[in-house]
Amino acid sequence: PVTDVGVSVGCYSGSVPVSAGKDGIVVVGDGEATRLTNGGRIARGWPVDLPYKPAISCPSCTPGPAGPLAPAIGDRGIYVAAYRSDRPRIMALARDGALMKGRQKAIGKKGDDVEWVRIAPDGRVWMLLSRWSDETESASGLLVPVAADRPLED
Repeated sequence: PVTDVGVSVGCYSGSVPVSAGKDGIVVVGDGEATRLTNGGRIARGWPVDLPYKPAISCPSCTPGPAGPLAPAIGDRGIYVAAYRSDRPRIMALARDGALMKGRQKAIGKKGDDVEWVRIAPDGRVWMLLSRWSDETESASGLLVPVAADRPLED
């Protein structure tokens, strides 16, 4: 067993926010992320304190929101959906846990909900946002490219 891995499970979902990649898994907890190697150990440089609040699924659900969304794991980085001042963001972490310079950016508008973050086969990182309209009393989806999982020098 591996101890001291921060996890958060909300009221609405029993799943822990874990994503698997070729080099292991990443678990997002309440304010931190931990990368575990395929050998079952915490990777060097991890866990990482996240600078922004991780996005959670169903933030307005009752009796309470679910836990953090699972990250997307690419060949070059790990991409965690987050919020800052109620505006969606992407946090891009290098394999060693460091924040990738120039890759932390705001996405969408204040009040948008993040549904998920995924990596396409071509390496593009996508985020699905939902936006509520009081006028139509309905939600719409917005699929946004947020990063490219490419070498850091690109």
